[in-house]
Amino acid sequence: MKTHYKESSTVELKESYPEKSQILKTCIAFCNTHGGRIIIGIRDDGTIKGVSESFIHEKMEFVNKQVFDSCSPPIIPQVYSTIIDDKYIFVIEVSAGMNKPYFLTKNGMANGTYIRIGRSTMKANTELIEELQWQSRGISYDALPCYQSEFKNLDHNSLKKIFQDKKLTKTNEQKKLLESLSVLVKEHGKEYISQGGVLLFCKKPEHFNSEAFIICSRFKGNEGRNAIESIDVSGPLSKQIELAVQFVLSHIGVSYTINEIKRLEKPIIPEIAIRESIINAVVHRNYHTRAPIKIAVYNNKVEIFSPGGFPTPIATSDFHIGISHVRNLVITKVMRQL
Repeated sequence: MKTHYKESSTVELKESYPEKSQILKTCIAFCNTHGGRIIIGIRDDGTIKGVSESFIHEKMEFVNKQVFDSCSPPIIPQVYSTIIDDKYIFVIEVSAGMNKPYFLTKNGMANGTYIRIGRSTMKANTELIEELQWQSRGISYDALPCYQSEFKNLDHNSLKKIFQDKKLTKTNEQKKLLESLSVLVKEHGKEYISQGGVLLFCKKPEHFNSEAFIICSRFKGNEGRNAIESIDVSGPLSKQIELAVQFVLSHIGVSYTINEIKRLEKPIIPEIAIRESIINAVVHRNYHTRAPIKIAVYNNKVEIFSPGGFPTPIATSDFHIGISHVRNLVITKVMRQL
């Protein structure tokens, strides 16, 4: 049986050696995401064409030097050949980098940073570059200060549960707790609410983050965009979750069983599944991306769109292993408390 390969977020296939910039861009994209391999000598349909021994000798040291000299921070690839189905293939392999973002030195960070999305190598925009920088420093966006906010902007009714559980009544004690949760942060001697704190505990977080809300829509039929009803759900994240769950439950069908004289109704999609999906969308979305969460209810399904891709180092190939990675450290920590 002949061996077949497929492209993925971590595999790029080339029948012949591509131009210099394409190799460099793909290596950078792999380093900025999950790592990966460029395999040369394989056709678009996944069958093996192979490369010559002279090609391997010519490229072995050349590729190492080319990648190392052209990328910042430096990237050191593994370059090797192997035999599959009696044919040589040439492999350039890089691991996920620890000092992101990686970029083409001659183009600079703003114009030379690339990431891998599915099977495509894409140029990173400013928001993605900033997120890569935070990842390298172990920082999440929701832990950064919101410079337009201050302690008085917090909705203390929303904070009651945390304070009551801890039996805290004094303002200085409450502030210490909020600092430990990174809801309140200090910079240059001044107090600010973190981006996560704004989303969790301000009455109107959309005043600070204009797209931090959920659009809930009921559409006609099983597909298409013919909306019957649509509402914008805003406010603190816990309130958004409750209102979004209520919207979905009120617009999906119910099944029922008759037990003696009572009719027992339950939603055709279990409430626990709806609630868990919406919580995941709210807790793990990319709030740095200026776009709302969207929930679409059809006759036969519910679709939930959460802004942003998967946080690195999560790759779709790792799903079955059970690996998880938290994007929003503040929101996740507080939601666990709640």
